Amino acid sequence: MDIKTIELEVKNTILKSLAGSEAENPKIDCKAKWYDLKQESQIHEFLKDTSAIANTFGLDGYIIIGYDTKSQNFTDSYVKDSNLKDESEIMGIIARHVESVYTVNVYDIMFEDHKLSVIHIPPSLYKPHVIKNYKRFKQDKITDHLQRIFVRKGTTTAIANKNDLELMYYDRKNIIPDYDVRVNANAVSKNFLMNSTAGVITYLGLQLNLIVENIGKRPIAIVKFAFRRAKYLDDSKSSMVDLESEKLGPMVLNASEMKSITVKFNTIGVSGEHDNKFFYQYYEGSTEITAIKSIVLHLSNGKTINTEMTEF
Repeated sequence: MDIKTIELEVKNTILKSLAGSEAENPKIDCKAKWYDLKQESQIHEFLKDTSAIANTFGLDGYIIIGYDTKSQNFTDSYVKDSNLKDESEIMGIIARHVESVYTVNVYDIMFEDHKLSVIHIPPSLYKPHVIKNYKRFKQDKITDHLQRIFVRKGTTTAIANKNDLELMYYDRKNIIPDYDVRVNANAVSKNFLMNSTAGVITYLGLQLNLIVENIGKRPIAIVKFAFRRAKYLDDSKSSMVDLESEKLGPMVLNASEMKSITVKFNTIGVSGEHDNKFFYQYYEGSTEITAIKSIVLHLSNGKTINTEMTEF
């Protein structure tokens, strides 16, 4: 779905609300302000709300940020209000906490003189999306809920039941999304890249042979790949390496087309309880590392696709 269509959907939703009608529905939610995605409680609220829309029967979903349906007040909102350095980090949050990742696209838009954000959630082939360890924050108490699946029912978010799950599987069979990609990586052919000076590692990289298949309805032009490897699933204690490809030509794929490509990834960030040996040890196979097998594809039209990466 293009940005003009999304802007029209947002405009119609707000006008409906201002006229006194119910604007929210199972695929549309409104928030007065952005989630603070540096706070754990807000991260889990974001995951609950977005995964619920991704799991719910129907086509595209939206979270409109900067408009309060109860008071009908507007608050200028920007993606940067999430406190993330870059909106691409949002996909990383989803990948680290959710089994079978779903895609979100984030836009800053205008409604009359008001600056709003919209989180666009395309229909998903991979529902149900399970939050691996959902944390519920209530006053000073935190409770953990393993393998939690949420859906939207009317204008509220609820825990999925058996009927909801059956509807998800039925819906999956009838969805061909505009943008979706399947990525396979040849683990045998991966080539670890490293430079060092006087025993100090100065460069870390990786070369992978990827098979990329466009399983969506629209042609795509991929300009960059990015993914993360981590030692633990828990970010608070994890050693992590973020890798990003060099800019591509772009790589154009029509619907149902498959291509093979060799991609060189550069390390763009390391964090956690480690030195650079962590990255070297993983790719040399000398330490046990949990690989987070999601990969983000950046398209020439500014969209991103977050999908599973299978190694063979």
